[in-house]
Amino acid sequence: MSLVAHAAVVVVAGALTIRVYRAVGTTAYWKVSGADRYRAARRVGTVIGIVLALAIAVWPRVTGSLIIPPTAGLEEPAVVRRGTQNHKLLVLLHGWNGDASGTWNQFPQLLKNDSRLEEFDLWMVEYPTVLARRNLRIRQMSRWLNELMVINGRYEQYTEIYVIAHSMGGLIARGMLLENRLANNNMAYKSVISIASPYRGADIARLLSTLGLSRGYAEDLRPGSEMLDSLRDDWNSFRDRPHGYCLTSPHDAVVSEDSAIYQCNEYLRYPQWGHSEMVKPESTADPRYQVPVERVLRIASEHETTQPR
Repeated sequence: MSLVAHAAVVVVAGALTIRVYRAVGTTAYWKVSGADRYRAARRVGTVIGIVLALAIAVWPRVTGSLIIPPTAGLEEPAVVRRGTQNHKLLVLLHGWNGDASGTWNQFPQLLKNDSRLEEFDLWMVEYPTVLARRNLRIRQMSRWLNELMVINGRYEQYTEIYVIAHSMGGLIARGMLLENRLANNNMAYKSVISIASPYRGADIARLLSTLGLSRGYAEDLRPGSEMLDSLRDDWNSFRDRPHGYCLTSPHDAVVSEDSAIYQCNEYLRYPQWGHSEMVKPESTADPRYQVPVERVLRIASEHETTQPR
């Protein structure tokens, strides 16, 4: 925090303390009638409310941070399966207007029952996307997730991390990897498999903005937004970045194929399924399950063969 910010906080706190003391901290206050004391206390309450409201409004502009961060109260990713000595982690990240269960349907349970993934711990990340009062931004979510990984020692626990992300989750995943790299942590991420992610934006964002829902997300998802431009440039400058495999479909009415495969190492077009259906496999034989999972297994196998013994 800057010197100016510190000074502003001290002045506001000092003025409020003096006002409260004068109102209720002197002997004169207690000599008056109960009704007068009530009116004085009410005036103090009004002053405190006004000062707090001003502080909440002014604080971000003065300090560059929020008194109560929008990520406050968000929970750590839910554990689908955790082994005793697993050093590999598979993370599911849902997208806009989704949640950990509704987005994926049977996908997590299929992963949990897949014997080929016994060496992987499985996580599902839950975060709010349509809570207008939070007005979260994509890079804030990325920062929050990376901080959780650091605080809880996940980068020490896991030497290999694989991400399967749907829609906006792909943007959050790339941002999380960039946050990790900026913090000079060991890069455990080996692959990001994104499904219908709007790396060049989505036209639906304009509709969201018009409706007043999730303003932060809607602004970030606008084609040509400042966030998308910075994410593109940062990703381009990311040396030795994890392998990016992208899935799209000509039937996706929300995210165009061009947007979904942008800056990807490899991509595949599903011949069917819309935006939400691409992440709802019905069985392990379903291509919507086989394609991303086999890609994870292949990259994990390639990583093992390149490690010194």
